[in-house]
Amino acid sequence: AGYLQYDIAGGHQFIVTGEVADFEPAGDDELGWAVQVGANFNLADVATLTAGFGYGEGLLTQKFVFEDGFDNVNAGDDPLEALAFVVGLSFGLSETTTFNTMFSYVEALDDQAGDDEAEEVYKVHANILWQPVKQMRMGWEVIWAHKEFEDGSDDDGVRASFATWFFF
Repeated sequence: AGYLQYDIAGGHQFIVTGEVADFEPAGDDELGWAVQVGANFNLADVATLTAGFGYGEGLLTQKFVFEDGFDNVNAGDDPLEALAFVVGLSFGLSETTTFNTMFSYVEALDDQAGDDEAEEVYKVHANILWQPVKQMRMGWEVIWAHKEFEDGSDDDGVRASFATWFFF
């Protein structure tokens, strides 16, 4: 894995990442890889706009948006070719609280090995993160997801979660 970040005056950042890994679909050794590019734009110290794009084989669907609706193996038992993009906004509500929203999209460019795997996934996230002290952060999140399958069917779902992080 590799990561390159370039910071620009005004709080903007450009980021390029890449990853290569041994990938063993159906017991065969293959090379899985993913490349992502992204940017964070400081919007007058009121919000941060984040955008990213990724492309790869075998790794992208899990690494880019952590989506479990993909098999990561195509119908020929090779790493699944996929592309993804994400756009998000983050607002500082106070010194200790942020509100974050994100839209992401992942598309499998190959036919997948599994019959019930998604071909496209759209997700919308909204969360609030609160860090009242340096050693603890709490977050509440709601996610809506829409999956489209190769046979033309689709599925929607909503998930809510709460998490607490402790820093030592």
